[in-house]
Amino acid sequence: MGREDFVLQQNVSIDNILLDEKNPRIRAGSNQNDCIEKVLRKEDQMLKLMESIATEGLSTAQVLITSSAVNGKWDVKDGNRRITALKLLNNPALCANTILREKIIKIVATKNVKIPNKIDCLSSDNAKAIAHELVLRHSGELGGIGQIGWSSYLRTVYLLNNAQASEYKRAGQYLLWSEFHQIEVDDDFPVSTVARFFSGENIKILGFDIQNDALVLIASEQVAISMARRVIGDFGTGKVKVNDVFSPEQAIIYLTKVRLDAGWPLSSPATTPSTNGSQSSSTQSNSSQHANTPPSTSNPTSPSVSTSTQPPAGRPPSKPAWDRKKLFTAASPSPSIPSSNLKAKGVLFEISQIKDIRDCPLTVAFLLRALIELSELHFRTANSLTDKNKLADNIATACDSMLGKNALNTSQVSLVKAYTVTNRNDVSIFNVDTLQKYLHRPTHLPSSETIITFWDELCPFIRACWS
Repeated sequence: MGREDFVLQQNVSIDNILLDEKNPRIRAGSNQNDCIEKVLRKEDQMLKLMESIATEGLSTAQVLITSSAVNGKWDVKDGNRRITALKLLNNPALCANTILREKIIKIVATKNVKIPNKIDCLSSDNAKAIAHELVLRHSGELGGIGQIGWSSYLRTVYLLNNAQASEYKRAGQYLLWSEFHQIEVDDDFPVSTVARFFSGENIKILGFDIQNDALVLIASEQVAISMARRVIGDFGTGKVKVNDVFSPEQAIIYLTKVRLDAGWPLSSPATTPSTNGSQSSSTQSNSSQHANTPPSTSNPTSPSVSTSTQPPAGRPPSKPAWDRKKLFTAASPSPSIPSSNLKAKGVLFEISQIKDIRDCPLTVAFLLRALIELSELHFRTANSLTDKNKLADNIATACDSMLGKNALNTSQVSLVKAYTVTNRNDVSIFNVDTLQKYLHRPTHLPSSETIITFWDELCPFIRACWS
């Protein structure tokens, strides 16, 4: 496989090039407009790419295409981001998002070079040659201007959609099924980390059987979608980590909650899901029996399972994410705030100077409250949102706006909005009467665990306020 498998196609019209509806960056495109919207989920990266093309020209890396089933058309196999950028630069009206469309129009108005509407491409109808070339190509990002390397999930999507072997097949199949049922999965979903959890036994408990190496739905579609949305949201946001479900006992406790919440309780005696693909024949029989049990309308009952959460012998228990000295980490980084916003930058600086936040959770809580209010105000002002006169309501409104702009996904929005509920009796960051009253109550002292967990879950929202 090499250059001899590719043919140079000169002056191919951008209008005659179709985006790949199954490309890893698109995954479940229903039509060309939908493909464009899915590529634009990475708004900042795409704007940088369009600015680069408009000021410096198109990169020399040639787009790979193959013959399309549509007469006179070509399908993109590599270069969907660049083709999307060229389509939008030539015709900004293709962008459905009015705010983003205006940004594209401004880029076009300030261009330094002629934006091409025809380009040279390399074509091939040799699927293996194209697959080999794509895997070699994806190794550099350059902040969105260059080709962005595939995450483990995107690589898995490509391999599955092109009938190639994948080490994360079951997890990938489950995630792809979810995407085709309108459940958004982030490009960086930790498929390699959680793949062990998606064993055949656990997938069966989530409503699927494996037949002819494919997933076959055995639960009602509504129940399966509900469970998938919960599982993907939990793992995608880090609310549940692989160490939380490492042992069979831990996994069954978690899966039981998932099924109960979906209205499909596990019957007793409980199945014992596996995280390594092994279980006894009697358990396999029970798993099959319960997985095929229709959703129950009776009151759910808890299965008789061990409540042990200790990992297997020989594996040291993992340190919880909240047990740390610093608030900001590589997994939950601080937002990128412009230097012109001195107060917000000062808040970040003061938080970063605290040697061990476990020693001063009240200080961190007050600083974090200030950061939240400044971030929400910045986003509300920049997007002309109405002031609801209540921090929790303003955050919920901001979340809706971010979802519409693809700045946050559905799972992230749901998690943030959980903190804006104010009609519960328990005390958390945003219920009762807002964070300020929470801190001012002499009987309630926020723990470092509460503050750190809160930041980890709200980090995407705060960062989106400044992006």
